[in-house]
Amino acid sequence: MWDYFDGLSAGEFWTDFGDVALRAFLSIVVLFILTKLMGNKQISQLNFFDYIIGISIGSIAAEMATTTDRPHHFFVLAMVIYTIITVLITYIARKSIAMRRFFNGTPVPLVENGKIIEKNLVKAGFDVNDLLTELRYAGYFNIEDVQYALEETDGRVSIIPRPCEDLKITDAKPTLPQSDVIIDGKIMTNNLKSVRKSREWLLEELKKRNKNHKDILLATSDYDGNLTIMDKEVAAKKYDRYN
Repeated sequence: MWDYFDGLSAGEFWTDFGDVALRAFLSIVVLFILTKLMGNKQISQLNFFDYIIGISIGSIAAEMATTTDRPHHFFVLAMVIYTIITVLITYIARKSIAMRRFFNGTPVPLVENGKIIEKNLVKAGFDVNDLLTELRYAGYFNIEDVQYALEETDGRVSIIPRPCEDLKITDAKPTLPQSDVIIDGKIMTNNLKSVRKSREWLLEELKKRNKNHKDILLATSDYDGNLTIMDKEVAAKKYDRYN
């Protein structure tokens, strides 16, 4: 480092200093713009792909600020390409549930009816201590108090408590109390099975309501067959009220 200052004139020092300062400022501006284009999800709900992209763009921005022997537009171009890829993948995942699951993954059950699902711990990259720590953070110090625990796609653990012990429920249902049976107009066959319902049952319920599953943004059902439906256009109107 000190060799750099040997024989360096004041003019050359301030020229290099100004170049680095300008590059650093430009990298921050570019990062801000590109992050806004990618959306708040890049910050709040990182998945594996978002994590990789975030690290890559951050590294390129750091290189841009300090590597003065290469044109800065090379670095900007690289960051823009990463951003375009991210936006395209986000769009594809929004349109295709299969691709959404490929890029974002699916929730992994870790606890069911107070019992640890050991094979899923390995799949989620958890050990028993990790799981117990997550449960304690959520206020559960006895694993038998947990009906269901899921590792979400962003790494957080969602917990459904067991029914009150005073109820003495002996016929516990080995399923989630509620499941998404339609997402983005597509019927989730496996989710229907989790609440012990069939595709035929769902279609019949939709027919009673004069609805087509392709027009539904989200529909959920519980074990008792209580169906909640949110139409695509209704969801859009609700969202617009907050703009």
